[in-house]
Amino acid sequence: MKGLTVALLTGGDSNRLRIRRLAKFLNMYGGVCLLDCLTQTELIKLLGTELERILASEVRKKAARAK
Repeated sequence: MKGLTVALLTGGDSNRLRIRRLAKFLNMYGGVCLLDCLTQTELIKLLGTELERILASEVRKKAARAK
């Protein structure tokens, strides 16, 4: 995840939008669950899973536009 973090921080506007989507997700998730109860590892896993979902949706959108 560390390499992924560096890539997210240096990738320009597209990564800025991804970070914004992750922040919104974490904010919504925090409304349902007490984030203070989660360990750092659990938070990283949660955000990693959401980032994979975000990246997959970007691939689907690009494929749909190419048709």
